Amino acid sequence: MEALGDGIRRIHPNPFWRQSEAEFDASLEAAPEHLAALSDNDARAEVMRLTARIDGHTGVYLGEVGFHLYAIHLYAFGDDIHIIAASDPAMFGATVLSIDGMPSAAAPDDADDSGADAGEAAKVAAAVGGGTPEAAAGDGDDVPADDPIMALMAAAYAERSPDGPDHFAVVAAKGFHLFSIEPELTVDDLAMVSVAVLLMAGDDDLIPLSHTAAFFAALPEAQLAIVPGASHGLPMEHPPEVVGLIERFLASAVPPATMMPNLRT
Repeated sequence: MEALGDGIRRIHPNPFWRQSEAEFDASLEAAPEHLAALSDNDARAEVMRLTARIDGHTGVYLGEVGFHLYAIHLYAFGDDIHIIAASDPAMFGATVLSIDGMPSAAAPDDADDSGADAGEAAKVAAAVGGGTPEAAAGDGDDVPADDPIMALMAAAYAERSPDGPDHFAVVAAKGFHLFSIEPELTVDDLAMVSVAVLLMAGDDDLIPLSHTAAFFAALPEAQLAIVPGASHGLPMEHPPEVVGLIERFLASAVPPATMMPNLRT
């Protein structure tokens, strides 16, 4: 648990926005006694659950669990449960119809999912994601079904996408999969980016401003905009300002001409 806590603090840019650091530390401190009473697979699932509580998508995957079926990551969108990470990319966005024989909310009463296409629906017939289905899917608090941010994004997608509202789960699944494996860029990697880059963040952003500032300092041709009264949802909160910043950036010289240059010469 100590290694898990240290790893989260080292890797995650802002791990304590959904729960406090004290709550996270308390859950890690209480974990060993609870884990001792569980089977190996259920203990792995419990560690995954504790990690997911940070923000709903951060994951830790503990070795080979020995299952012959998919090790997958589930996310609740409304009343449905979708696969957002799996060893087979074709599973991304699939709707879970049943887990270990128990129908999910997405399954119609007379559903016969034995021949379901992995790209449309998936039947999970055994333990999921390194533990029991219930533990891997969460207890309802990890990813609230009525998450207002996800609902807002889903509504915006449904309004604009030619693929229709049901396709949002596929897009979101791919996004969460990327969150779990990227980014892996180092400061040295950023220094090799030669094109002009515009960084935008809110003054109350999920990503610490110190992290954004370090990102800006590492990029040779970067411009930085910190928008007041904004969060990580900046483009949705202040769309006119964002559009204006992008248009000004695209029209600017490289490097931009300023009255009193300091960092740029």
